[in-house]
Amino acid sequence: MEDMHKDWLNGNETDTLGSENITALMAAAIGASPYASVTAYDPESELAAMLTGLSDFDTVIDGIDGDGDWENAITAVQTKLEADVFEDVTSFIVSPNTTYIDNDVDAFADKLDNQIESTVLPRFQAGMRDINAVISSAFVIGEALIEEGRDAEVAKHASGLRMTAMEIDSRNNELLLKDELHKREMIKSEGSRVLDLDMAKVEYEKAYLMALAEIRRMRIVAYKEEHDMNVSLDKRDSLWDLEVFQ
Repeated sequence: MEDMHKDWLNGNETDTLGSENITALMAAAIGASPYASVTAYDPESELAAMLTGLSDFDTVIDGIDGDGDWENAITAVQTKLEADVFEDVTSFIVSPNTTYIDNDVDAFADKLDNQIESTVLPRFQAGMRDINAVISSAFVIGEALIEEGRDAEVAKHASGLRMTAMEIDSRNNELLLKDELHKREMIKSEGSRVLDLDMAKVEYEKAYLMALAEIRRMRIVAYKEEHDMNVSLDKRDSLWDLEVFQ
């Protein structure tokens, strides 16, 4: 037993352990602490990345301008819709031709005048001659009434055409108004949709930032646990040979 203890302490003539003895192991362990080169895990890079992400998100939030963003969205949507979607409905609208109306009224008046001169007046004059009333006041009044009737017919015809033209103009204006209101409503609706998409993007970035922060937090915990385990293993390894003699 004494020889064995000597062998454990610093070896003897039996030297059953060779150069591996407590004295040699202790001498080797002195100055070779596994903690000498160990530093605590520093999560600075992960925390800095979190702060950078938070700063970037803060920049996004600060960049939100309710009025300005709305105006920009409306302008962008209007430009796009007018360039690629909207059509000019005026190309589909046929407005009444006033020159045609005037010409039609003139033609109607000429036709009526011709009818009066070729048929109505000769018959009237012949009838008045038959009763010897050509130079009477009744003859003059009769011709005046014929002329008045002619003017009334021309006016009625012109009024009908112009009323029809006004109805067409009214329908055209109604169509243009509906088209304009539809375009404005579409611009407003799509502009709001663009803003909704922008705000949704902000929410996505927020969710991404939170998820990334959680991942970085998990990495910090995992790296620390790995670091602590490595230190523990180094410690156990350095004590292993000494613990053999216990």
